[in-house]
Amino acid sequence: MDSREKGYWKDLSPEEKKQYFMDYYLGRTLVVLAVTALLIYTAVSILRPKPSYALRIAVFDASLSEDTRQSLIHDIQKALHTAEAVEIDDSYNNNNDKDLLRIVSLSTSEKLDAVIADREVLVWLAGYGYFRDLTETFDAEFRSKNTDRLITARGLKLGENGMLEENAEGNGDWYTAGYDLSGTVLAEKLDDLRDPVIGIIAESHAGMKIQAVLEELE
Repeated sequence: MDSREKGYWKDLSPEEKKQYFMDYYLGRTLVVLAVTALLIYTAVSILRPKPSYALRIAVFDASLSEDTRQSLIHDIQKALHTAEAVEIDDSYNNNNDKDLLRIVSLSTSEKLDAVIADREVLVWLAGYGYFRDLTETFDAEFRSKNTDRLITARGLKLGENGMLEENAEGNGDWYTAGYDLSGTVLAEKLDDLRDPVIGIIAESHAGMKIQAVLEELE
């Protein structure tokens, strides 16, 4: 406020001062406050420690109670001997195209490690190339001991130039895309799924962690 405004300000009544402030300064004050709040929020978001996840798992076509979710998380943490966070998201539905896009987005940003779904759904997802080949992920001894649990599916069909061919989904080479969870501790807590199978996301580096969980929770 300059000297001329100060002189003018002294002559105003309380009600006129209030109106003057609202007319000339309120907008500017709100802008400054908004910018300050945004800068503080950005700084806090950047500086706040990001949670470290041991595993992130998407579950298709199941509805878990919070008690069941927490029980599964506890089982997985115990199997891995870790206190790191475990995320189990059961909001996925195979009839929702947006959920399939979510899988792609989370996979490419390495924010998803595995999918649990009924066998037919996992085989269908495998046709889009979502999963790692478990023969290249699990060790030989584990695979040999659990041969009957390994689920094969056909992946994406690629042409000689490495490009996708027409109707590529589910018409490619056979690969080991999933692991049958029937009769395991995990399956007992996923009773919405008739034939639960787990697949490891192609971009995930958590293959041996998942093997460790499967070994512990047989």
